[in-house]
Amino acid sequence: MQVMAETHPKWQQFTNGLSNAIRAHGCDHTHEHTRALLEVLGFADDEIEASVTGFTEAGGFCDCEILTNLASPPSEPANTEPERPCTLDLGSLWVAEYSPQQGCLNMMTAREVVENNLRQIMGGWANGYIPFAICKSAEEASRACDVLTEAMLKRGGKSDHLGRIFMPEAAATAGGAQG
Repeated sequence: MQVMAETHPKWQQFTNGLSNAIRAHGCDHTHEHTRALLEVLGFADDEIEASVTGFTEAGGFCDCEILTNLASPPSEPANTEPERPCTLDLGSLWVAEYSPQQGCLNMMTAREVVENNLRQIMGGWANGYIPFAICKSAEEASRACDVLTEAMLKRGGKSDHLGRIFMPEAAATAGGAQG
């Protein structure tokens, strides 16, 4: 049985197709495009399900997160890296993010955020995460996520069975207006 993964011979074809599908149709935060592409690539139903399970277990909870969290950035020819005016050590800072569409909190190093954002810009799509805290450690970023979760729940946010937190439209609008 074949399972799509970064080591699969059709991985680049798969990620290019997924990027094109997201650029054309957006991400509805499911694996809809992934399933369709795997079918086109000749995967059987059980292979598609095994691939989606593997993506989810590795952090690819939807089509855009497969590209953001699992796909390596395309390799660049030597000396084509654009000059970056920022001299901060981005690997030592942590960013806490929230996705209103997915109801998910995420933490990663600032370097990973910048790399993911550049990949998304160059690919013509975005995963919808909004950074809300820059922290000195993963523990501090985790506390920032806990504080945001508590604040959202106090303002009428609802948590689902997966622990995702969604703000009702009225509460989200009111929160944005109060700034």
